[in-house]
Amino acid sequence: MTSTTTYHAVDSGFSLKLCLTAFALLLVCFISGQALSNFGVNYVLGANPLEKIHPGTYVAFCSVLLLYVTGEGSRINRILLVESPSLVYLAISLLIILAYAGILLSVPGTGLPDTWLLPICIFILCALLNRTETRYLARILDGFFLINSLLGIYEVVFNSHLVTITVANALLGVMSFPYEWRAGAFLGHPLTNAYLTGAYILLLIMTPRIKTLAFRIPLLLLHSFAMFAFGSRAATVLTGLFAIAYIGSRMFRGLASGRFERDMVVYSALLTVLSVTVVPVVLASGFADRFIERFSVDNGSAQARTGALDMLASFSWTDLIFGPPLQFTIQLGEKYGVGAGIESFFLGFLMTFGILGCLIFWPPLFLFCRAVYYRTNVGCAYVMTYFFICCATSVSLSSKSLALGILVAMCFTSVDGRDAWLAQRRFNQVPRRMPIR
Repeated sequence: MTSTTTYHAVDSGFSLKLCLTAFALLLVCFISGQALSNFGVNYVLGANPLEKIHPGTYVAFCSVLLLYVTGEGSRINRILLVESPSLVYLAISLLIILAYAGILLSVPGTGLPDTWLLPICIFILCALLNRTETRYLARILDGFFLINSLLGIYEVVFNSHLVTITVANALLGVMSFPYEWRAGAFLGHPLTNAYLTGAYILLLIMTPRIKTLAFRIPLLLLHSFAMFAFGSRAATVLTGLFAIAYIGSRMFRGLASGRFERDMVVYSALLTVLSVTVVPVVLASGFADRFIERFSVDNGSAQARTGALDMLASFSWTDLIFGPPLQFTIQLGEKYGVGAGIESFFLGFLMTFGILGCLIFWPPLFLFCRAVYYRTNVGCAYVMTYFFICCATSVSLSSKSLALGILVAMCFTSVDGRDAWLAQRRFNQVPRRMPIR
């Protein structure tokens, strides 16, 4: 009798698409706009438009093109045309906004690719990954956020910053803040660090990103501690509110059904213990003094928001509908003391591109966010809601930002295939036999 042996291929997970996706994300995460400015690159203000697009965006876009011509073309076509056509809608609206801004408003469009093209490319790259590759990418992002939070705490404790925090101003150029106490870490700006770290905390709580509770609890404590170092009032408060609301709703659900979830019970006990033990110690140590001071010493944030409303009141109906000329916006910003940008994504976008630009761009953006939800789960939908509320309190996406691209990768790598499958079946977004990766 002859015996036969069957050999099965083992998927190591280290494919070309994983390597390209990881490389693009590592560039975006570790090399911030502030770092490029510190290195002498005219990333924000300069004559060369190619210099004002982040290297990570170039790599992500070229990676999609390379994968398209090396065997993934049919899969990418399916993603764009069948599974998630909202990506095409967002890309078309982005092209319209670029033309509209450049021709009619004389507004430079070099900030739009990093803010909006990067998330589209990251979406495609992450959608191409299978579950093994997604787990590898998740561990890479977990490692980055661990290092970033440790660096942020180090910067505040030892008053030593990796890069100088900078803000672009159309009149004064790039303004540096060498005496800023808040940590910039690898993501560059304290606010970007705060709302992405807050999103990561919520993903740890709301999704099965890290299944082992013994690993999850120390990470939650570390990242929560780092939120004080990044110093964002809105992001810190919103993270706490979203976490407490989610844990509370799950506990009430367990109370109604008589079956409590172990994780939610541990989170509730942890919150109770920390509130009476660790938190008073941290407050007494003085580590959070400067963070608490930000609630009483505003440093011009409220003035910038009221100034933005005064600017909006100065617009004519024509400017409000079609968008004001760039020089007019600069003059109003100088008059009302809004030099570092309008501290609200929605208000800033409206005051740059007008109501018409918002009607062109915001509906595809909503559909794009819905497509991310279809491929992830309800927890990621809550996190994206948190993210856009944070953006409503800061310049964020109304200026040049890499945050949405990083958030898309965070959501994709937190996905549970069964939850994503249920979401897709419920809304009939894709054919029922499509494999969920």
